Amino acid sequence: MLSTPFASLDRCTVAIELSLNGLSRMLRGRAAYECDLQLGKLLRISIHEAIATFDVILQEEAWDGEIASGGSSGCDYRVKLAINSVCGR
Repeated sequence: MLSTPFASLDRCTVAIELSLNGLSRMLRGRAAYECDLQLGKLLRISIHEAIATFDVILQEEAWDGEIASGGSSGCDYRVKLAINSVCGR
């Protein structure tokens, strides 16, 4: 596991390993480091898949997950997310 500040992921490619009900899916996108007045420091990962285009937003202050080297994902970094760590707004 890397303890990488979100700012260092700005403009990098990020693979998101999403787990939901025992199923796993790899999504790939590009990260942008941002500051929001309400949410603080964020990492916005823009996903462009054939079925949908959307953003995954990680809040740096609340983040306690794993950021690893992208390795075999074909991206610079890899993030693991389980459904219990995903919320809508």
